[in-house]
Amino acid sequence: MINQRRPRSSALLLLLFASFVAGTLAATYRVTDYGAKGDGITDDTQAFTNAWRAVCLNSKEASTLLIPGGKVYLLGLTKFGGPCKHYIRVQVDGNLKRVDEVWSDDDNNWLLFINLNGRTVAGPGEIDGQGASWWACEEAKACAFLAANSLALLHVTKAQVLGLSFKNSAMMHVAIGMSVGVRISNLKITAPAESPNTDGIHVERSRHVIISDCQISTGDDCVSVSSGAKDVNISRIRCGPGHGLSIGSLGIEKSYATAEGIHVSDSTIVRTDNGVRIKTWQGATGFARDISFRNISLTEVRNPIIIDQFYCPRGGCKNEVTASACLLLYFSWVFACSLINSFVLVPCWIRYMCASSKTSAVQVSDVKFIGVKGTSANDMAIRLECSQSSGCHDVVMEDVDIRNAVPGEQAQAFCFNAHGKKAKVVKPDVPCLSY
Repeated sequence: MINQRRPRSSALLLLLFASFVAGTLAATYRVTDYGAKGDGITDDTQAFTNAWRAVCLNSKEASTLLIPGGKVYLLGLTKFGGPCKHYIRVQVDGNLKRVDEVWSDDDNNWLLFINLNGRTVAGPGEIDGQGASWWACEEAKACAFLAANSLALLHVTKAQVLGLSFKNSAMMHVAIGMSVGVRISNLKITAPAESPNTDGIHVERSRHVIISDCQISTGDDCVSVSSGAKDVNISRIRCGPGHGLSIGSLGIEKSYATAEGIHVSDSTIVRTDNGVRIKTWQGATGFARDISFRNISLTEVRNPIIIDQFYCPRGGCKNEVTASACLLLYFSWVFACSLINSFVLVPCWIRYMCASSKTSAVQVSDVKFIGVKGTSANDMAIRLECSQSSGCHDVVMEDVDIRNAVPGEQAQAFCFNAHGKKAKVVKPDVPCLSY
């Protein structure tokens, strides 16, 4: 083992919080007492707003906002804002359904928890984002504003989201931003594989976050960690279909972006477009460091391991053509060498082209892939495509074994400007890393 796992500060913080609030709740505020019908037809937004105002401003002790079971509550934009006087548990026993319409404003969080300290949202209830109308609008390029995230935590501290089911969010199902000390656990999240931008759980500009024991099947990343995230621990996730477990994208529109202390472990990824991935935009600055992927099981994943510093989904980036041309030329050269059963050093003109037109990039370093095993749906199982300007440094692969899902076919690896070490078994071999 090259590096020992360090204790996580986020786990201790949230354990202390959970212990503090356990057994302290007294008063209960039911949304039905404030006019909520729960018939799936009546808009209950105002009733929820009134109930929240009462529990937030009037409670004299830690309390529960109860959403009774056996009902479906239809809601438009609903804000659970603070600060509040005491700790509140939102107990979601019933089901919540978003009003099925494309909103004509830029407030893109359906259920918004904001400016709160010490909150739990939990229960067996289902949260239905009814996103199909938004997806159709997006496909037709007719949407004036961003689609709605189903549940957002903004500027919160010591918060938990536990046990809920989410489906068909218009955009992200759970979004965490500018928050500290958040625990997400035992969620079930589903959306069609073709639904756009329906990330399961998204984290940005937040610290001390734990995400664990979730089943996620969506049309985008199962979990995405973006700029400003620090000390984020993700474990025991079952992901697929979707785009895998991603750090990034970082540095959109040449911005400064950071991600640090991001650790993913003990997770299963099945038939996704990507497995474990770091993606950064060209022309950006900043850093992504102290990142690990440990004990990851892969089944027929199209791109199992990726570091992509040429990320440019919209096209028009300076290095976009250079990066893809490098990849094509490299494999053409390898194929030609295989025909003569001899490998010749990649010609100078290819290496020169791949080093030209440099742009700045987020600096990627101290990245570990340990115990990543399974099958790849593509021949190319490992791609380390690092920027021409800074490259990727201190990349470690240990006990990595990825086979081609097609019997008799070989898995391959590609490196560009990546540097680091490998230990124990690494299959397919990654030539840019040394033992």
